[in-house]
Amino acid sequence: MSARRSPPSSRTGASPRAETLLGNTVLPCVVAHACAALEIPWGHVSTGCLYDGAKLKEGDAWRVVKDLNQPKLRELFHTHPERFAGFSEEDEPNFSFRQPPCSFHNGAKALAEEAIRDAGQGYIWRLRIPFDEFDGPRNALSKLQRYPKVYDNINSFSHRGDFARSCLDLWERKAPWGIYNVTNPGAISTRQIIERIQKILRPARPFEFWSGDDEFYRAGVKAPRSNCILDTRKLAEAGVALRPVGEAVEAALLAWRPAAP
Repeated sequence: MSARRSPPSSRTGASPRAETLLGNTVLPCVVAHACAALEIPWGHVSTGCLYDGAKLKEGDAWRVVKDLNQPKLRELFHTHPERFAGFSEEDEPNFSFRQPPCSFHNGAKALAEEAIRDAGQGYIWRLRIPFDEFDGPRNALSKLQRYPKVYDNINSFSHRGDFARSCLDLWERKAPWGIYNVTNPGAISTRQIIERIQKILRPARPFEFWSGDDEFYRAGVKAPRSNCILDTRKLAEAGVALRPVGEAVEAALLAWRPAAP
């Protein structure tokens, strides 16, 4: 009796992991190396979710802390945000196949960066948790308003309009090729965003938070989640300035455009 095969997950016949590798690792490699062979400059939208945690200042030294969801760290961030710094483009990703655990998607993204970062003349633009004023399923501000319970953590975010303008600015300024963290400077906690949503949009619903990682992952979440802060000094030194993340979030909420019913 022959073994039965599981049905394919899509019309391509590929498994979800194979599709993830094809779209997030193989395709960027093909494009970047083809462009390099023809001496054509290229740009690749990557992700900032290649890191977990942030750098914490203790005395005169900085150390990496991976779990930003610790209550004492969340409280410290709210009272002394200046003691937190982000990962720079020179820091090796610590949320990847080389430094597990990580999600398969982010591991594939890290592989792509590793494979194309030296391929000819190119930019790798790192996007992180996109949001803007347009209500929609891919908007972080929309998701927070629709989740039955909210996962509180500390992260860098990218306003989509700011991100797109910054990528074009780098190109037009002929900034040095390479990797750039394209996020709005600073970091913000989910709780701080919810406070702004309540103040500006005044939703009728109350917001409830997961008590911590244990409860969050017990609820059925399987893939590890990246929560991190990114350093944007390289972008600023190239002459590209973005609004601070808190200002960008507030502006998006003040200009909020709800989706049609």
